[in-house]
Amino acid sequence: MIIENRAERIKSALEPLVEDLLAAGVRLNSERSMHFLFAEDYPIGLPIILSHLERPYEDLPKSIIAGALYYTKNKHSQAIWPEIADIYSKTPNMAKLFDKPSLQPIPSAFKSSLANALLKLYEPKRLSSLVHLVCDKRNGETRIILLKPLIRVQKRRKKVAELLADLKSDPMLATELAARGI
Repeated sequence: MIIENRAERIKSALEPLVEDLLAAGVRLNSERSMHFLFAEDYPIGLPIILSHLERPYEDLPKSIIAGALYYTKNKHSQAIWPEIADIYSKTPNMAKLFDKPSLQPIPSAFKSSLANALLKLYEPKRLSSLVHLVCDKRNGETRIILLKPLIRVQKRRKKVAELLADLKSDPMLATELAARGI
């Protein structure tokens, strides 16, 4: 019963986005999910999704919306990487629990989803922007997600290796970097 209510609450919370996507002619699957948009719908659908990410949804529905950004690596979604990075930087690290908002805040699922979108859509030309996001302590523990491209190129880029060595002093990143042998 609780799970059904939760699913219904999430579906209800996402209804304004679904309505806007359908009104714009974006085709959704039979579950009316915004995941896996058809390639030709991305130019229309992505700006609508981005606009809804700026609206005051609860954390969990926003996380689901952000998940729509990282299901494909097409030129349209890659082009909005800077906008996603901006939303990511502005998103608080903690959020109210969806089912029990009166309890202590928990780590934001939305911020984690945005970090995953940034990772999925990352291109090497975004290295300096990625470094900025990882070095900004205001982005909290979700920065761990963004370390992967830096770790991958550390042997080829001396400055990245030096940066990772410096980041070992960051308490939120130290354990992950040590686990990766840095």
